[in-house]
Amino acid sequence: MLYLHGVIKLNLTTKKTYLATVLASLCSLSAAAQDTTHTQESKLIEEVVATGSLRQANNALAEQFNAASVTTTMSVEAMLNMPQENLANILGRLPGMAASADQSRNQAGTGEAQYLSIRGLDNSFNAFSMNGVRVAQTDATTRAVSLNLFSPFSIASVSVDKAPTAEYDGDNIAGIVDFRTPKASDFGGELLRMRAQGNIAGRANERSQDDDGFAIQGEIAHTFDRLGVYANLYYSEKNTLGESTALQQGWMKKNNQVAPDQPNRENLNNLAPRNGVQWNFLRNNIERQGATLSLDYQTDNHLLYLRSTYGEYSLKSWMDQASLRAELDGGLGQVNPITGTNAGTVYDDYGNLSLWGMRSGAYHRTEHSDQSLFTVKLGGESRLSDALHLDYYAAYSDGQQDYPMRIQTAFYSPTYNGTASGTGEATEQLLIDALDPTNPRLVLSPGQQAFANDLNNPRQWYVTGGYEESEEQKYQYGTDLTWQWDDEKVKYIKFGLMYEDAERLSNSVDLGGDDRAYMRGGDYLSFSREGLPIGQQGLSIGEFQGSFVHDFMGGATQMPLFLPDTKLVEQQYHHIALPIIEELKQLRDTDGVLSPRVWSGYVDGQESRLGAYMMAEMQFGDWTLYPGLRFEDNDFEATYTQEQTLGDESSLAFETSSRSYQQWMPSLIASYRPSDDSVYRASVRKSYSRPSFDLLLGPSKVSRNDKNEVVSISMGNPNLKPVESWNYDLNAEFHGEGGDYLSVSVYYKDLQHVIQATGQTNAGSMGILDDVSKVTELGADGVEITSLDNSADGEVYGIELGGQYHFTSLPGVFDGLGVYANITRQETSTDVGTGENKRESWLTQAPELMYTAELNYRNHGLYAALTYSYTGKRLYRMNSYDPDLWTHSVSSLDLAVNYEVNDALKVGAAIENLLDSHSFWTYYGKEELLSNDRNGGYVETGRFFTVNMTYSF
Repeated sequence: MLYLHGVIKLNLTTKKTYLATVLASLCSLSAAAQDTTHTQESKLIEEVVATGSLRQANNALAEQFNAASVTTTMSVEAMLNMPQENLANILGRLPGMAASADQSRNQAGTGEAQYLSIRGLDNSFNAFSMNGVRVAQTDATTRAVSLNLFSPFSIASVSVDKAPTAEYDGDNIAGIVDFRTPKASDFGGELLRMRAQGNIAGRANERSQDDDGFAIQGEIAHTFDRLGVYANLYYSEKNTLGESTALQQGWMKKNNQVAPDQPNRENLNNLAPRNGVQWNFLRNNIERQGATLSLDYQTDNHLLYLRSTYGEYSLKSWMDQASLRAELDGGLGQVNPITGTNAGTVYDDYGNLSLWGMRSGAYHRTEHSDQSLFTVKLGGESRLSDALHLDYYAAYSDGQQDYPMRIQTAFYSPTYNGTASGTGEATEQLLIDALDPTNPRLVLSPGQQAFANDLNNPRQWYVTGGYEESEEQKYQYGTDLTWQWDDEKVKYIKFGLMYEDAERLSNSVDLGGDDRAYMRGGDYLSFSREGLPIGQQGLSIGEFQGSFVHDFMGGATQMPLFLPDTKLVEQQYHHIALPIIEELKQLRDTDGVLSPRVWSGYVDGQESRLGAYMMAEMQFGDWTLYPGLRFEDNDFEATYTQEQTLGDESSLAFETSSRSYQQWMPSLIASYRPSDDSVYRASVRKSYSRPSFDLLLGPSKVSRNDKNEVVSISMGNPNLKPVESWNYDLNAEFHGEGGDYLSVSVYYKDLQHVIQATGQTNAGSMGILDDVSKVTELGADGVEITSLDNSADGEVYGIELGGQYHFTSLPGVFDGLGVYANITRQETSTDVGTGENKRESWLTQAPELMYTAELNYRNHGLYAALTYSYTGKRLYRMNSYDPDLWTHSVSSLDLAVNYEVNDALKVGAAIENLLDSHSFWTYYGKEELLSNDRNGGYVETGRFFTVNMTYSF
């Protein structure tokens, strides 16, 4: 097994070979499955198909009821009955599960969530595994796992364990989400099935954009004597459209003479939008494809197995923006009448905020992303004797998350100041009406509106680009020895060892400043590295190839919303930006200089973990106890870049940091089963969360004075302590006939060494935390050293209720009605800031309220469900001076209908987001002060319509 560590290094060819292998398996198994000499009758296959959906649901409920700890399981049949294809949205309906999106990369504009967490706690508090072993973490900085890489077409079930026993990884403060791939025995040994799906994105259809999509899957299972084989292939593609409004920048004091020393977040009534308004149009094309292959070989005393899956996610995203903002241009001789300067945003003599001048703009951003995840687990289960059982495995996971084409281009106009000549003192202010937080508007004069409507005013100013790439390869080996005792009280004692080694590499390139390409003349490929004044450069939007959007969420935009021809923009990127990137990359090879534009995001790290545990099962009448003790030793080492600045000059050099730390984690889980249909559980356990790479280390900065003396250092903190938690859970669960059940849970988590992070892409430690977790100390020779601190404590406590009931006593056609519901209510708190600025806050991303309510019907071959899901507001980011940033509550009302025409054919249709609710909304303060674009703003993606068909041969 150790040979696996040295030789498995996947590349694109290897992954495509894997897909071809699965395809070959499907073809060969199809032939075998149709062999009329096979001893099993086709009637048996039909019975498996006809009862498969109910059997899967019953198995999931049985697993949930029989689990030692608080566990929720969802079968693939339940997932495929829902209108979404995205697993984060689907699993967000489970008790205490929260789905979220990251709009900094336009993800919320796709209409799909990207992340999933237990009770909304930071992603680093959650463990994600595939068939019991950890998956590679593909985010460049955090420990977040993107569920874009998972598809309901590739798994059999998902289990959420909120109080794991000692045999599982200890870095699971919130719990473990385990994805299980199918195997032949899940289908009685025989299956041949095809699924097809078609969908329409309603908002894209309304705007006459690409709106269609489809999905197709083939899967087969077959048993050859002792060998069971399962294989599937799937492919899906769809187009979606999102629309958003946002403020051009954040908020500032309406009057700076009112409490001038008071932070903005302490007086929300004295805030006003500071610059302008923008409207964003988000076009998306999403592709998913993947394969699963499972093998099981059973003998009298041994089971050998292979579990493997591969998934790809490709997003082509184009964002187009129209904006109007307050600006004056000194190059045109424009002057602010209050200050005599060319500042567009100023305070008058009475302290009132005034905005002068106006610039119109059209901005385009291409934000494509490619993600892939391959996992394989080879293992076995052996009965060495009647008392000794041995489990063993070797696993490998390779994950990649790349942004291969990040293009930005902007069209800006000269500034309008209200005068006929466009020079001298400005005569018109820019007024912003933000009373409607979802639809801010500008109060434009006739002159301002005419200027905004003129297609010749905004001209292409620059083209720039870059990319981001990250990869992790994770190897894991483990063995468990179970010693069953012939004792009335001690049922077994279990020991286990696990070793995990992860190698990760990431870098980002982002041209800007002196490395931008500025457009000039009338040729769309003509550029220079030094720009002319805005408005005197490239083609205007009236001359550039493209189209215009006339309808928009909340009413028309207040200036033309231009969609440039994306092929022309990509030509500019390849012809202009890429050569600049290559030029900067070559500097390293010629004179050793590392350009900050192409190396500042570089991190090459290695992380290993050794785990060992012992636990037992003890029986005392109706009581079962699971005492356990787990130990984990963590080591990491990474090379990253350090920027040295001297005045306007900067240079980079490589630095290396390393550290090791250990955790001892005792646990005791107890269950009491007084009857066959009730169980009471209690657990107390210690767990921890490993700090993410961007918090421990990563790009740092050293600033020097004109004497070349170091004056300040900004860096991560390799000595950060892991977040630790004592977790307490109580649960009562009652089951009835026909799948009825009721579950009640209460929980409490006592946290130490808390640091507030979002656990999402583009959420680096030195930016998203916005000083609240930074500590500046004076080091040797008076040097200021700024790093991160996690000395705060915190707590989480809450209650969860969930259950379902079928009205079997209703007469006639009403027999089949049922209800399903769950609700989670919790409180979270931690201290943030230091000294006089110390205050209490929520934990980021953790809502106080989550619930799902469903009315369903299952009878006469018909399954229908009307489902409403709700996730309450969440703290997105804390700010040290400005108001904290919050994510508004989100909800969705969905309808799904499926009908079994016969034993072989099943058809269905669904509508997602019937009420046309927003998909994302961020605002400042606990009042609704709309955020700026980079923090998300207000996003709608409309309704989605789906039809599907499943045929079993």
